[in-house]
Amino acid sequence: MIIGTGIGTSYQKLPKRERSVYDSFNRVNSLSIGMTDSGHEWQQISGGWGITDNQCYISTPLVSNVDRLILDSKLNDCEVSVQLNSFGENPSRLIFRYLDTYNEFFVLARPDQYIIQRRREGTLTTLGASQTIPVAGDTVKVRLKGANITFYVNDIQKIQISDSFNQLATKHGLCSINTTRCRFDNFKIEEIL
Repeated sequence: MIIGTGIGTSYQKLPKRERSVYDSFNRVNSLSIGMTDSGHEWQQISGGWGITDNQCYISTPLVSNVDRLILDSKLNDCEVSVQLNSFGENPSRLIFRYLDTYNEFFVLARPDQYIIQRRREGTLTTLGASQTIPVAGDTVKVRLKGANITFYVNDIQKIQISDSFNQLATKHGLCSINTTRCRFDNFKIEEIL
């Protein structure tokens, strides 16, 4: 960026914008989650999260409650993905455009399908469904660009919706309900240029 004109003109280097956040979870087993590989701090909104066998899991679930693990990526137009390695008795979720526990979106892996839901002021609405049966090892991804939300399983598009709610939210993460059996791996948030 150029500041001023003529004599005394100088260049100011603008701060580099973070372009990606990632966590392979490849670290020693622990009852705490630690930092991401990219140096970002996880926010444990509810439940205790840890590492086992180089995967993320809920180490201390809340009884009858939703366990959430969130990162503030500073990115709203981005791709958010995770590998789902095992499922508990309650569905695994990839959270995106998270504001708080009453305002968020998520992809939910049910035994027979993937669905996208929105929680707005506490009210839950299903926005789309794919008849794809979740399989351990699936990589799920949402592409967020403006109001457009595109959902992929193993890089194959499954759902496309448009919803401007929480469009500028930059927090994304993981979720499940009262289980230690879900396993998450290779979490990524990448800026869309």
